[in-house]
Amino acid sequence: MCLDRTTLGEAKRRPLLGAELENNFLNGHFPARVVTQIMEGRQMFGRNLRRARITAGLTPSDIQDRAGVPEQLLDEVERGQIDPSLGIMTTLANAVEQELFMLLEPSG
Repeated sequence: MCLDRTTLGEAKRRPLLGAELENNFLNGHFPARVVTQIMEGRQMFGRNLRRARITAGLTPSDIQDRAGVPEQLLDEVERGQIDPSLGIMTTLANAVEQELFMLLEPSG
């Protein structure tokens, strides 16, 4: 989440997409360590999701059928290119029959 300034100088909360996150970093809105942690977190979730999907013998098409998530979105999540919402992460975790927290854990 980030604070986005409105025209009135007030702030509203909204999720950041990968490119927005990087732009905010480049514009000095976030410390480098925060950006690094967020980027690493989404990549870790994506790697763990892909590993769980393959281990379960599921194809991207199977996930689309189970979760109603388009294959393109799944591909972007698995490659760590986007920041999925908590709802999407939960839906994907359920589709691969894993607890969400397991997909957020660092893997060896």
